[in-house]
Amino acid sequence: YLSDPKRVALCPRVAPTQDYVIWQDRETFGPHDSSRNILSRKIFPTSTDPRYEDNKPTIVFQSGRETQHGVPAVYDGFPKSCFSNDGNHAYFLTSYNARNYLLHIQRQADNLTISV
Repeated sequence: YLSDPKRVALCPRVAPTQDYVIWQDRETFGPHDSSRNILSRKIFPTSTDPRYEDNKPTIVFQSGRETQHGVPAVYDGFPKSCFSNDGNHAYFLTSYNARNYLLHIQRQADNLTISV
């Protein structure tokens, strides 16, 4: 997943079982949409990308805009650090508009839930 310069792996080994990876797509990372509140986040189901990690589920952090497919973006920004991970929960310390947030990603069956 690091072979494509358009994508950046942020914390590629979030889960010890390596069930999913996290990456940010530079092409979809656009300007901040001030009308969208970071706390109005949505649950983003896992998806697969055959180019990365042998079809492991991935969760995509996109810009604050609606994507071309009409799927609400999850987070306008990207995690700064990854820590305290037991395979089912991963925590990220991140910043947004000069404020710090603790981003919590929880795995439940085939979905990942995001909370701040």
